[in-house]
Amino acid sequence: MSEAGSGQQEPVTSAWPLEHSLGYLLRRSINRLSTAWSHTGPALTMAQFTIMIELDRNPGLDQHTLSENVWIDSSTVADVCRRLVQQNILERTRSETDRRRYILTLTAEGKQQLRDALPKVTAVNEELATHLNEKQQRELVALLRQSVGLE
Repeated sequence: MSEAGSGQQEPVTSAWPLEHSLGYLLRRSINRLSTAWSHTGPALTMAQFTIMIELDRNPGLDQHTLSENVWIDSSTVADVCRRLVQQNILERTRSETDRRRYILTLTAEGKQQLRDALPKVTAVNEELATHLNEKQQRELVALLRQSVGLE
């Protein structure tokens, strides 16, 4: 009998619709974010932007605390911060109380780049929400915040 014949077995996953899988939908959303960011977003990476936002709100953090606050592993944070220092976006100094730690602050150039990036990131967010009304957007944000333990 051919595969298309009546003897074909039902797929194992027939009762498990992919289009209702949270992981699958989040992955598709991440793909949309990556595409929108590359077309509309700032010249910064998402990790750079996230780190800059956190340091704007909490200047003088050490790399370890920054890593915990933004949920990016410490080796990635160290690498991103090193590159941002080289670009004169961050200033990194040794802690006076613990010489093993680096204290991070945005430079004037970093603050300007952050100001310039905000409208572009707003445009990315608007592009991601094109299929949602304002109430749905608020609900989605609230549910995502809850799902990652922020609420």
